[in-house]
Amino acid sequence: GLYESAAKGEGVIAIRSMWQGGSRSSQGLSSYMCGLGTMPYGLSMSRDFGAIPLRCLPDVLGDAEFRTAFFYGGNPSFDEMDPFFRHHGITEIFGRQQFPLDAPVGQEGVTDRTVYARAVRDIEKSDAAHARFTLVMSASNHVPYGRPEDVPPEVDARTNAAISSPAFVGSKDDVDRVRTFAYADHAIGEMLEKVRSGPRANRSLI
Repeated sequence: GLYESAAKGEGVIAIRSMWQGGSRSSQGLSSYMCGLGTMPYGLSMSRDFGAIPLRCLPDVLGDAEFRTAFFYGGNPSFDEMDPFFRHHGITEIFGRQQFPLDAPVGQEGVTDRTVYARAVRDIEKSDAAHARFTLVMSASNHVPYGRPEDVPPEVDARTNAAISSPAFVGSKDDVDRVRTFAYADHAIGEMLEKVRSGPRANRSLI
């Protein structure tokens, strides 16, 4: 659906052939935020170098007076994400500690659906006079692909249809992975629908 929206020019940037080398999320964040992915010995710009004077995406957006926020269902201090983001101008950081204790959880923390819904609510309540950059990161897609507590029935049905196909030759781990990816896809779809039906729909770039 994202690719279809991008092709129609509906405010979505979708990349089919994006390459990011690295074995951890920190290298992906370094690549996305600062244009610097994997380094020798597995070093990561966002995790291993501290507060060096490097200009990254949120620095540039901050100069343009964007409001900036990061939403994640796990612990933002993991892999030095929190100090990295704060050093580079992201002012609002929401992690597991900012959600209710009874929020549904999954593999690495509060579930994607919960995190994305909170991000959309905060965007809609924010001052419309200022542009915003909001980064949301999934906590679901991680070995061993634990089942999120808020998997909807349609995701289970989609998963069961995939794994019961004669073409499916995966292991138990692959079944969990398929369900997790289907869940993540569903959660992104819900988030997009909320953005598109909200007050900022015609001013949002995804």
